[in-house]
Amino acid sequence: MKQSAIILSIVLLLCGLYSCQQESTTTPTPTGPVNATVSGVTYNYTLKWAKDSGGIFSFFAMDSVPTYDTSSGYNEEISIRVKANKTGSFTLSNVNTGDVFWTTTHPKASFAYYTDSVHTGLITLTTFDTVNHVASGTFNFVAQEQMPTKNGGNATVTNGSFTNLKW
Repeated sequence: MKQSAIILSIVLLLCGLYSCQQESTTTPTPTGPVNATVSGVTYNYTLKWAKDSGGIFSFFAMDSVPTYDTSSGYNEEISIRVKANKTGSFTLSNVNTGDVFWTTTHPKASFAYYTDSVHTGLITLTTFDTVNHVASGTFNFVAQEQMPTKNGGNATVTNGSFTNLKW
């Protein structure tokens, strides 16, 4: 009888352990397309991450473009960070945490462009859902080259859009 009680206790314990579900420790895969026209060339970026932290919404996306003579190609990257956690239109500049950068990284050279107090833009958040963690909107900006030449030429980004970015 005592042996049956021990066996039953072990069976119940094992059943309890196997029936528990573990929480997933994986980070959700970012979703949603990010598109923009940069100085006349249209890009379809792959979202790498998006987040809303401390009232600042930001995202980073990349487009890998192979070159004609090498398999390494180069990357076109865009990152936007804006002090906003609601729908509306917000200025993109380095003033009041609304900055943006666009870079291109070639095998032999890199270029980086940033907004500042003169070179600005606009982001419009058409959806900003803090419960389901989804954002959609549009953007455009003019950014000035900061690398390799500080105060070099400009990059003009138009027709920017992002749809259902998940964070």
